[in-house]
Amino acid sequence: MTDGLTEFIRNELASPGFVPPLLPEVSMNVLRCMTKSDLDFHKVAEIILQDPLLAARVLRVASSPLYGNQEITSVVSGLARLGTKTVRGIALEYGMSALHVEAGGGYPEALRGVVAHCVTTARFTRIVSNAADIRDDSLYTLGLLHDIGIIAGIAALSQHRERPPLDRNAWQALSSLNTQACHLMFEAWECPQAMVEDLNDYHSMDCAKPSVCVVRLASELANQTWAPVYGVFGVDEISQTLFLASLEGLGLGESDWTKIRDNVLSKAT
Repeated sequence: MTDGLTEFIRNELASPGFVPPLLPEVSMNVLRCMTKSDLDFHKVAEIILQDPLLAARVLRVASSPLYGNQEITSVVSGLARLGTKTVRGIALEYGMSALHVEAGGGYPEALRGVVAHCVTTARFTRIVSNAADIRDDSLYTLGLLHDIGIIAGIAALSQHRERPPLDRNAWQALSSLNTQACHLMFEAWECPQAMVEDLNDYHSMDCAKPSVCVVRLASELANQTWAPVYGVFGVDEISQTLFLASLEGLGLGESDWTKIRDNVLSKAT
Protein backbone atom coordinates (compact mmCIF):
# COMPACT_ATOMS: atom_id res chain seq x y z
CA MET A 1 0.00 0.00 0.00
CA THR A 2 2.86 2.37 0.84
CA ASP A 3 4.40 1.98 -2.63
CA GLY A 4 1.09 2.80 -4.30
CA LEU A 5 0.56 5.92 -2.18
CA THR A 6 4.15 7.03 -2.74
CA GLU A 7 3.75 6.72 -6.49
CA PHE A 8 0.44 8.60 -6.46
CA ILE A 9 1.84 11.48 -4.41
CA ARG A 10 5.01 11.61 -6.54
CA ASN A 11 2.94 11.82 -9.73
CA GLU A 12 0.70 14.54 -8.30
CA LEU A 13 3.71 16.59 -7.21
CA ALA A 14 5.15 16.30 -10.72
CA SER A 15 1.87 17.19 -12.42
CA PRO A 16 1.93 20.55 -14.29
CA GLY A 17 -1.42 21.38 -12.72
CA PHE A 18 -0.32 20.89 -9.13
CA VAL A 19 -0.16 24.13 -7.12
CA PRO A 20 1.69 23.87 -3.77
CA PRO A 21 0.08 25.54 -0.73
CA LEU A 22 1.02 29.21 -0.77
CA LEU A 23 1.84 31.61 2.04
CA PRO A 24 -0.41 34.65 2.59
CA GLU A 25 0.51 37.63 0.44
CA VAL A 26 1.88 39.71 3.32
CA SER A 27 4.37 36.99 4.25
CA MET A 28 5.44 36.54 0.64
CA ASN A 29 5.95 40.28 0.22
CA VAL A 30 8.08 40.49 3.37
CA LEU A 31 10.21 37.55 2.24
CA ARG A 32 10.71 39.09 -1.21
CA CYS A 33 11.70 42.40 0.30
CA MET A 34 14.17 40.76 2.69
CA THR A 35 16.15 39.24 -0.19
CA LYS A 36 16.86 42.55 -1.93
CA SER A 37 20.43 43.86 -1.88
CA ASP A 38 19.16 47.39 -1.15
CA LEU A 39 17.08 46.28 1.84
CA ASP A 40 15.12 49.16 3.36
CA PHE A 41 13.50 48.48 6.74
CA HIS A 42 11.08 51.35 6.15
CA LYS A 43 9.68 49.54 3.10
CA VAL A 44 9.51 46.27 5.02
CA ALA A 45 7.69 48.07 7.84
CA GLU A 46 5.13 49.46 5.37
CA ILE A 47 4.34 45.91 4.26
CA ILE A 48 4.14 44.55 7.80
CA LEU A 49 1.88 47.38 8.95
CA GLN A 50 -0.71 46.25 6.38
CA ASP A 51 -1.36 43.31 8.72
CA PRO A 52 -1.92 44.46 12.33
CA LEU A 53 -1.44 40.94 13.71
CA LEU A 54 1.95 40.55 12.03
CA ALA A 55 2.98 44.04 13.16
CA ALA A 56 1.99 43.20 16.73
CA ARG A 57 4.03 40.02 16.60
CA VAL A 58 7.13 41.87 15.42
CA LEU A 59 6.79 44.39 18.26
CA ARG A 60 6.17 41.65 20.82
CA VAL A 61 9.27 39.67 19.82
CA ALA A 62 11.44 42.80 19.59
CA SER A 63 10.34 43.82 23.09
CA SER A 64 10.93 40.38 24.61
CA PRO A 65 13.70 39.54 27.11
CA LEU A 66 15.51 37.70 24.32
CA TYR A 67 16.19 41.05 22.66
CA GLY A 68 16.80 43.27 25.67
CA ASN A 69 13.40 43.43 27.38
CA GLN A 70 12.90 47.05 26.32
CA GLU A 71 9.51 48.05 24.94
CA ILE A 72 9.62 48.77 21.22
CA THR A 73 6.72 50.78 19.78
CA SER A 74 7.95 51.32 16.22
CA VAL A 75 7.99 48.49 13.67
CA VAL A 76 11.05 50.03 11.99
CA SER A 77 12.91 50.03 15.31
CA GLY A 78 11.76 46.48 15.90
CA LEU A 79 13.11 45.35 12.54
CA ALA A 80 16.46 46.99 13.22
CA ARG A 81 16.69 45.27 16.60
CA LEU A 82 15.69 41.84 15.31
CA GLY A 83 17.79 41.69 12.14
CA THR A 84 16.99 40.15 8.77
CA LYS A 85 17.14 36.46 9.70
CA THR A 86 14.84 36.83 12.68
CA VAL A 87 12.35 38.97 10.73
CA ARG A 88 12.34 36.38 7.97
CA GLY A 89 11.57 33.69 10.53
CA ILE A 90 8.71 35.72 12.03
CA ALA A 91 7.17 36.30 8.59
CA LEU A 92 7.48 32.62 7.73
CA GLU A 93 5.98 31.41 11.00
CA TYR A 94 3.11 33.87 10.69
CA GLY A 95 2.42 32.78 7.13
CA MET A 96 2.64 29.07 7.89
CA SER A 97 0.30 29.42 10.87
CA ALA A 98 -2.19 31.20 8.62
CA LEU A 99 -2.16 28.62 5.81
CA HIS A 100 -5.71 28.11 4.62
CA VAL A 101 -7.36 24.92 5.74
CA GLU A 102 -8.19 24.25 2.08
CA ALA A 103 -4.48 23.67 1.48
CA GLY A 104 -4.87 20.36 3.27
CA GLY A 105 -7.89 19.32 1.21
CA GLY A 106 -9.51 16.48 3.09
CA TYR A 107 -6.80 16.48 5.74
CA PRO A 108 -7.05 19.83 7.56
CA GLU A 109 -6.09 18.38 10.95
CA ALA A 110 -2.99 16.77 9.46
CA LEU A 111 -1.99 20.05 7.83
CA ARG A 112 -2.37 21.90 11.11
CA GLY A 113 -0.39 19.17 12.85
CA VAL A 114 2.55 19.43 10.46
CA VAL A 115 2.58 23.23 10.74
CA ALA A 116 2.49 22.93 14.54
CA HIS A 117 5.37 20.47 14.40
CA CYS A 118 7.45 22.82 12.21
CA VAL A 119 6.75 25.82 14.45
CA THR A 120 7.53 23.82 17.59
CA THR A 121 10.74 22.51 16.03
CA ALA A 122 11.77 26.08 15.21
CA ARG A 123 11.20 27.18 18.79
CA PHE A 124 13.02 24.16 20.17
CA THR A 125 16.11 24.97 18.09
CA ARG A 126 16.80 27.65 20.69
CA ILE A 127 16.71 25.11 23.52
CA VAL A 128 19.00 22.65 21.73
CA SER A 129 21.40 25.33 20.48
CA ASN A 130 21.66 26.84 23.96
CA ALA A 131 22.52 23.42 25.39
CA ALA A 132 25.25 23.08 22.76
CA ASP A 133 26.38 26.72 23.17
CA ILE A 134 25.67 27.54 19.52
CA ARG A 135 24.50 30.94 18.27
CA ASP A 136 22.99 30.93 14.79
CA ASP A 137 19.99 33.09 13.83
CA SER A 138 19.27 30.92 10.78
CA LEU A 139 18.35 27.89 12.93
CA TYR A 140 14.83 29.15 13.62
CA THR A 141 14.02 29.45 9.92
CA LEU A 142 15.61 26.09 9.18
CA GLY A 143 13.41 24.53 11.84
CA LEU A 144 10.31 26.09 10.30
CA LEU A 145 11.12 24.77 6.84
CA HIS A 146 12.50 21.31 7.56
CA ASP A 147 9.21 19.47 6.90
CA ILE A 148 7.40 21.79 4.48
CA GLY A 149 7.56 19.04 1.88
CA ILE A 150 5.05 17.13 4.00
CA ILE A 151 2.64 20.05 3.58
CA ALA A 152 2.92 19.77 -0.20
CA GLY A 153 2.55 15.99 0.04
CA ILE A 154 -0.70 16.30 2.02
CA ALA A 155 -2.07 18.68 -0.60
CA ALA A 156 -1.13 16.17 -3.30
CA LEU A 157 -2.66 13.23 -1.43
CA SER A 158 -5.91 15.16 -1.05
CA GLN A 159 -6.37 14.73 -4.82
CA HIS A 160 -6.72 10.95 -4.36
CA ARG A 161 -10.30 10.01 -5.18
CA GLU A 162 -10.48 7.52 -2.30
CA ARG A 163 -9.01 9.90 0.29
CA PRO A 164 -6.97 7.17 2.03
CA PRO A 165 -6.61 7.50 5.81
CA LEU A 166 -3.43 9.10 7.14
CA ASP A 167 -2.20 5.94 8.81
CA ARG A 168 1.34 4.63 9.22
CA ASN A 169 1.62 3.76 5.51
CA ALA A 170 0.51 7.22 4.42
CA TRP A 171 2.97 8.96 6.74
CA GLN A 172 5.79 6.76 5.48
CA ALA A 173 4.90 7.73 1.91
CA LEU A 174 4.78 11.44 2.79
CA SER A 175 8.06 11.23 4.68
CA SER A 176 9.85 9.48 1.82
CA LEU A 177 8.93 12.34 -0.55
CA ASN A 178 9.65 15.18 1.87
CA THR A 179 12.94 16.17 0.23
CA GLN A 180 11.51 16.18 -3.30
CA ALA A 181 8.42 18.12 -2.25
CA CYS A 182 10.50 20.62 -0.28
CA HIS A 183 12.05 21.87 -3.51
CA LEU A 184 8.60 22.57 -4.95
CA MET A 185 7.80 24.61 -1.87
CA PHE A 186 11.12 26.48 -2.10
CA GLU A 187 10.14 27.67 -5.57
CA ALA A 188 6.54 28.46 -4.66
CA TRP A 189 7.60 30.41 -1.57
CA GLU A 190 10.53 32.06 -3.38
CA CYS A 191 13.01 31.01 -0.71
CA PRO A 192 16.47 32.62 -0.97
CA GLN A 193 19.27 30.37 -2.18
CA ALA A 194 20.96 30.40 1.23
CA MET A 195 17.84 28.90 2.82
CA VAL A 196 17.64 26.26 0.08
CA GLU A 197 21.26 25.27 0.71
CA ASP A 198 20.62 24.97 4.45
CA LEU A 199 17.66 22.65 3.81
CA ASN A 200 19.70 20.58 1.35
CA ASP A 201 22.26 20.05 4.11
CA TYR A 202 19.50 18.97 6.48
CA HIS A 203 18.01 16.46 4.06
CA SER A 204 21.45 15.07 3.17
CA MET A 205 21.50 13.35 6.59
CA ASP A 206 24.95 14.80 7.20
CA CYS A 207 25.99 15.09 10.85
CA ALA A 208 29.06 17.23 10.21
CA LYS A 209 27.24 20.58 10.38
CA PRO A 210 26.12 21.69 13.85
CA SER A 211 23.09 23.50 12.38
CA VAL A 212 21.82 20.24 10.88
CA CYS A 213 22.28 18.42 14.19
CA VAL A 214 20.43 21.16 16.08
CA VAL A 215 17.37 21.07 13.81
CA ARG A 216 17.31 17.28 13.69
CA LEU A 217 17.31 17.08 17.49
CA ALA A 218 14.79 19.92 17.81
CA SER A 219 12.45 18.02 15.49
CA GLU A 220 12.92 14.85 17.53
CA LEU A 221 12.27 16.85 20.71
CA ALA A 222 9.02 18.11 19.20
CA ASN A 223 8.05 14.55 18.30
CA GLN A 224 8.73 13.31 21.83
CA THR A 225 6.94 16.15 23.61
CA TRP A 226 4.48 18.73 22.31
CA ALA A 227 4.00 18.23 18.59
CA PRO A 228 4.47 14.65 17.38
CA VAL A 229 3.87 14.08 13.69
CA TYR A 230 5.42 10.73 12.90
CA GLY A 231 5.70 9.13 16.33
CA VAL A 232 1.93 8.93 16.86
CA PHE A 233 1.72 6.57 13.90
CA GLY A 234 4.75 4.47 14.83
CA VAL A 235 7.00 6.11 12.26
CA ASP A 236 10.34 7.23 13.63
CA GLU A 237 11.58 10.42 12.05
CA ILE A 238 15.25 9.58 12.66
CA SER A 239 17.02 6.32 13.42
CA GLN A 240 18.74 5.72 16.73
CA THR A 241 22.08 5.79 14.92
CA LEU A 242 21.36 9.21 13.39
CA PHE A 243 20.00 10.47 16.71
CA LEU A 244 23.18 9.51 18.57
CA ALA A 245 25.37 10.90 15.78
CA SER A 246 23.51 14.22 16.01
CA LEU A 247 24.07 14.36 19.76
CA GLU A 248 27.75 13.59 19.24
CA GLY A 249 27.97 16.26 16.54
CA LEU A 250 26.98 18.83 19.17
CA GLY A 251 29.17 17.41 21.91
CA LEU A 252 26.11 16.23 23.86
CA GLY A 253 25.37 12.89 25.48
CA GLU A 254 22.21 10.94 26.22
CA SER A 255 22.12 12.34 29.76
CA ASP A 256 22.13 15.86 28.29
CA TRP A 257 19.23 14.88 26.06
CA THR A 258 17.25 13.52 28.99
CA LYS A 259 17.69 16.81 30.85
CA ILE A 260 16.59 18.81 27.79
CA ARG A 261 13.51 16.66 27.23
CA ASP A 262 12.51 16.55 30.90
CA ASN A 263 12.83 20.34 31.12
CA VAL A 264 10.50 20.78 28.14
CA LEU A 265 8.01 18.26 29.53
CA SER A 266 8.01 19.96 32.93
CA LYS A 267 6.93 23.21 31.30
CA ALA A 268 4.06 21.47 29.52
CA THR A 269 2.48 20.26 32.76
